[in-house]
Amino acid sequence: MRVQNQPVNYVFIAKLLPADDPCRVYVFESNVFEKEISIYFELLPCLRQFCEGSKLEKVIQNRIPQCIYGSNNCDGAGVLVFECAQEKGFVHPVNPDGLTLDQVLSTVKFMANFHAIGSAMLINKGKMLTLRYPFLSYNVYSSPIMQEGARRMFHIYSEFLTSVSGELKLQDKFNKYCNEECAAKEMFTCLRRQVDSPFNTIIHGELWEKNILFGEMNMECGEVELQSILLDWKNAKIASATKDLAFLLLSSTSNSLRKTHIMDILRTYHTIFCESLEAQGVNTAECRSFSFEDFFADYAMSTKGAFLQSVCVLVQEMTFMEYQLTENEEPHHYTHLTAYEKRALDLIEDDILNKTHFS
Repeated sequence: MRVQNQPVNYVFIAKLLPADDPCRVYVFESNVFEKEISIYFELLPCLRQFCEGSKLEKVIQNRIPQCIYGSNNCDGAGVLVFECAQEKGFVHPVNPDGLTLDQVLSTVKFMANFHAIGSAMLINKGKMLTLRYPFLSYNVYSSPIMQEGARRMFHIYSEFLTSVSGELKLQDKFNKYCNEECAAKEMFTCLRRQVDSPFNTIIHGELWEKNILFGEMNMECGEVELQSILLDWKNAKIASATKDLAFLLLSSTSNSLRKTHIMDILRTYHTIFCESLEAQGVNTAECRSFSFEDFFADYAMSTKGAFLQSVCVLVQEMTFMEYQLTENEEPHHYTHLTAYEKRALDLIEDDILNKTHFS
């Protein structure tokens, strides 16, 4: 590549689907590439334009990957090309025990701003949004193929609870409240749950550690701030904001972090969300179900679907790590697998989940 007649190295990341990929049928049936291209080139720029001129304009400028090219065909094939965020110092989190408190707060603060923009846009242009972007009203993961895959994950998790814990009580609890045959359907239904309050917004849909990059950025004031970039927006939809929060916390943090910091994290989110919604011209004093108590109750309601979604992604990671061990028995593979097993086991013991859904 040449800029002003000088050679320049340009680093990019390409996302594509090989012709022999087993997910090709699912991608074709769900129009995944078509939807994702529309999100990066239409929906997200629309959100940026909506908050133009406000203090939130810069908030989402550099926190979403820069997509520079996208194309797909009628056979389910497609390609997306992104600027490489790693070149700017952003990397995936590597701690198998889950995100740190600083990483969680960085992500939560950004999502509070992003959700506020989406909420304000729904309040002002809701009908236009649903007509222009009908994919925001359905879940790309609700196909029969994906439901069968989810049922398989829940079966593995049920067996895991018995083998790891050595006790039947955890498996009995899971089978009682999350029957394998019904869990997949319940999970996809929960993911689409909407609310009659400003917390109804445009959510990411798959907000967990594998879809987040972190990097330290130099601020104008001279301080260094930890920032996050959120990847993989293909499952964006209109739903309760707490769907993103609950999935992030259950899938990507340790039980001990949640026990110690959950209320501080949720209060931080709620405060920023309210302030950002006011900045977008929404009179929060006139909004129904907007108090922190209302917000916390909605978060608690979202933990059931988030738990089921977290089971699926953690079991997938554990399965992948077990495969790695069969190929190459590196010591860190055992360490990582053990850490993920503990997180998966602790999921079913989450305090809020148990008080709300497993009591």
